[in-house]
Amino acid sequence: MKSRVKVVLNLMLGSLALILVLGGCTKKDNLTGDNWSGLSPRIARADSFSLGYSYTHTGSVKGTESYLLCGSEDGIEAVALMRWTGLKDSITIVESPVLKLVATRRSALARNPLVLSFHKLNKNWAADSTDLVLDTDITALAMPDFPITDSIATAGDTISINIPNSIIQNWKTVNVTGFNLALKAATGSWMEFKSAGLSGYGPLLTFKYRVPSDTTVYSYSSRPDQDSYRITGSQTEVVSNTWNLKNLKPQRMYVRFELNESIFTDGNNQVLSDLDRKRMTVNKAELVLFE
Repeated sequence: MKSRVKVVLNLMLGSLALILVLGGCTKKDNLTGDNWSGLSPRIARADSFSLGYSYTHTGSVKGTESYLLCGSEDGIEAVALMRWTGLKDSITIVESPVLKLVATRRSALARNPLVLSFHKLNKNWAADSTDLVLDTDITALAMPDFPITDSIATAGDTISINIPNSIIQNWKTVNVTGFNLALKAATGSWMEFKSAGLSGYGPLLTFKYRVPSDTTVYSYSSRPDQDSYRITGSQTEVVSNTWNLKNLKPQRMYVRFELNESIFTDGNNQVLSDLDRKRMTVNKAELVLFE
């Protein structure tokens, strides 16, 4: 009996010793036993940079942009273009046409009152070649200008614009495919709205109509077959050691830091060696313009 108790006691003591050994090698948040447990990320900060500059992008339009831009600021003008097809040759409007745009951004009303004007294109155009559209190809339509609200929600606001019946009833232009609409903004203002390239978004034209010798009322509700925009005007010159941030002029900005390697330290605030810096991982980097 005593022998059996001794054996059981030895097994229990052995098991306890094994548990103590394992418990000493691992922690609850470090079950693999490596030496990275409990370490917090180190933060390094560089307060200045040696060179920063920006230069203007070419401003070319590919025709696949998700957002359309119209505006006129600092000598640069953007005209939004859109084309609808599938309209009947002869139409009698029975319910006024409405153009809906989902606006996402706009210039500030206090500084730049935003008013849209409406025009018709008198030539065919391609979404990726809008630079070929000339001012003489754009004719003003007989409809009032449209003011835009002084604020736009973060998710975008739907703007409904009434189009005169006569404009849709006389949509055809000789040797031009479809009904082509151009939107301009007053000088010193700009607006951005969603393109038909975004699934379920883009300009939406709706109205009800009849055709000759038919009493049936038809509905037209369609987004443009294609939409794009044209940018004209001089571009900003390259300025060394200067960052130019503009809404209308596309800018590329570069910054070069001459980093002091002493900002990289370990958990004991000791400067990392060359080898340790090579092994270092930057989890997050931020560029703070104002603090």
